[in-house]
Amino acid sequence: MINYPPHVGMSRTAPAGDRSGSTPRPNILLICTDQQRFDALGASGNPEISTPNLDRLAGQSATFTHCYVQSSVCAPSRASLMSGQYVHNHGLWANGVGLPAGTRLLPEVVSAVGYDCGLVGKWHLDACFGPRTEPQPEGIRVWRWSHAPYWGSSENAYHRWLAAAYPDIYDRLRAGRHATRTAGVAGDSFDVLPTEAHYSHWVGNEAISFLRSDRLTDRPFFFIANFFDPHHSFGAPKEYIDRYRADELSRPRTVPGELATKPPIMAEASRESYAGHAPGYVSYSGDDLQNIKANYYAMVSLVDDEVGRILDALDATGLAGNTVVIFTSDHGEMLGDHQLMLKGPFMYDCALRVPF
Repeated sequence: MINYPPHVGMSRTAPAGDRSGSTPRPNILLICTDQQRFDALGASGNPEISTPNLDRLAGQSATFTHCYVQSSVCAPSRASLMSGQYVHNHGLWANGVGLPAGTRLLPEVVSAVGYDCGLVGKWHLDACFGPRTEPQPEGIRVWRWSHAPYWGSSENAYHRWLAAAYPDIYDRLRAGRHATRTAGVAGDSFDVLPTEAHYSHWVGNEAISFLRSDRLTDRPFFFIANFFDPHHSFGAPKEYIDRYRADELSRPRTVPGELATKPPIMAEASRESYAGHAPGYVSYSGDDLQNIKANYYAMVSLVDDEVGRILDALDATGLAGNTVVIFTSDHGEMLGDHQLMLKGPFMYDCALRVPF
C-alpha cells in the first residue's frame, strides 16, 4: 500500500500544463464496480458469463489474477483505494464511518500536479445513508455524485437526470411503484428500470459526456466511473436477464455441514446477511439461488455494455492512445458459496478477490 507523500515528486503549485519530459502525461480512467467477485468475468475463465468488452480490455491489459482488496465491505475498501492506506491506518473501518478530517486522497494528489479530476456514481468515503450526502472532495472538479440508484437514498445527480429525462419513471420510482432492481427470486412484483433509464446506463452517459466535452482540454484527466452494480439486491433489465438460463448455471460451492466447524458469526450470516439487513443463504430455495446468480450475471453484462460504450468513446475522441484505463471492484460477493450471501467478515476469495 502507498502512503502518498505531500508532493509526489512535483510541486503542488505546478502549472496545469506542466509535462514531465517530452511525452504528455497520460490520462487516467478508473472504472470501478461494486461487489464484483474475481470470477464474474469471462476473462477470468468463467464460461457462464458474457463480458465481451471487459474481456477485450483484459486482453489489451496487464491483468492481475490475484488482486485482493483490504476489506470485504464498500467504504473501508474504497478508502484504502483512494488513500493508499490499510484500514487500520486510515480509520474508516465500517460503512457509515467517515474518514478522519484531512486525509489526503488520490484526486487531491493528482489535481495538485495538473490533472483535471472528475467522478460519476458512488464515492462512499463518508456516512451517506438515507438523506445524507457526501461533500465534494478536494481536487475533484466534475462531481456527479449518486450514492445509490434507489429512492430513499439522498437526492443526487442520478435522480436529477432521471427526473429530466424520464419524468414518468422518476414519479413511479419516487412513489415506490417502480424498482431499480429486484431480489432476483420468485414472487418479486416490481419492474426493474429499463436499460435507457438504468443507473449503470447513466454512469456510462456521464463518463462519455466528460470525455467528449466536459474535461479541461489543456490538462490530462483523471476520471472515476463508479458503477453501483452488481451490488445487491439483484436485478437487471429484462433484456439482460433473458441472456441467462438460471437452471443451466453452476450451483453454489459448498458441502453439507460446512459451517459446523466455522466461527459462529458465519452461521449467523448464513441465516441473515449484511448484519441482519438482508436475507441469508438459508432464506432461499435452490431455485432462488440460481435466479440470483442469473440476475447477478445480468447486472455484470449491463455494466460490460456500458464499459464498451466508454471504450468506444475513448477511441472516437482520439484519447485512447494516451489514456491508462484501470478496471477493478471494491470487493466481491459470496453468491451462495460456502452457504453465505453478499459480503462481510469473510476471508474467502469470493469476498476479497476482485478483477483488476
